[in-house]
Amino acid sequence: MKTLALAALTAGLSVTATALVAATLQSGGGGREEDGAPTPLYPTITPLDRTQPQQRGEPCLPAGLLAGARIVALGAYEGRGSTDLAIGDGPHETGAIAVTGNPKGDPVVLVLTAYEATIWDLRRFPRRRLRAVLAFGHYDQAVAGVPSSIPVRFQRRGQSSPCGQTAYAYKGGRELERLAAAVTQATGRRIDDFQGGYSATAFDVDRGAVGASGRPFDIGQIRASAEIRRERLLPKAAGIAQLVAEGALRAAGPADIDALSEALTRASPTGYLAPVRPEHLGPRAFVVLRPTAIPRGMYGAHSAVFLIPGDIEWPVDPGSHNTYYSLSSGKCRGPFCGH
Repeated sequence: MKTLALAALTAGLSVTATALVAATLQSGGGGREEDGAPTPLYPTITPLDRTQPQQRGEPCLPAGLLAGARIVALGAYEGRGSTDLAIGDGPHETGAIAVTGNPKGDPVVLVLTAYEATIWDLRRFPRRRLRAVLAFGHYDQAVAGVPSSIPVRFQRRGQSSPCGQTAYAYKGGRELERLAAAVTQATGRRIDDFQGGYSATAFDVDRGAVGASGRPFDIGQIRASAEIRRERLLPKAAGIAQLVAEGALRAAGPADIDALSEALTRASPTGYLAPVRPEHLGPRAFVVLRPTAIPRGMYGAHSAVFLIPGDIEWPVDPGSHNTYYSLSSGKCRGPFCGH
């Protein structure tokens, strides 16, 4: 799949998101190998050392690295590859995106950009082609498989460095314009090629979207803008399934909804039956059976409702759109409280 040179954008042409995004993976689809089998990433490694951004007064990249190299930008809102790792202390889950390329291709400087915390897996990318990596993100970014001899520069929201301000883009429009300006500020060059997708599993810099390998990471292969730690719980629904299997949660039933109605009625000023909406107390409602933490990434459609008996501690939530009800007091925490 051909990539699109950013020269069209800088020349003032109208570039649609459809034409500009060379690899878009819609939510619900996974990466696939040539035989059609799903191949999600499941990296499992231990925490590694932190790699700091460049200090003020230093150039973003050493002189001479850009000569003869293409500037290739890859962008996503999130990495679709699953991982049990977390970068930094943000409340959102960490995803993974694999990057590959033709061993006989031209030298490149890779600009890797994402909104969510992402591990960019470059273990299969030919090292002879890789001059440097710029990893920009709203949240912390990491790269795997890049030797220490190749410069890697990290930039996230709120940081200032010789590489300029951070930016990310996965489609055409203002975000891509900001990313183009940030890359020019950092390198003095324009982006030559751009590929993007909202929820991406893997990119090939020469062919577009490809399937991820699924190989687990080895210790020592990751450089990151913040500390990396192993998460016991997988994110979103996979983590909830873990907790159900471990006996920390169970699915809520009609009797649990009745118990909640009684608790809300006792807590109401009038004593009338408090309204309990079944649409948010259906298949995504769970009873907490013991003290537990809640998985990361439970925002929007991934959120759930948790009913807490009086003798159970409230769960530890890293940040989410979840709603919590006490079955003893009727107390509520979360976006559905008061509805």
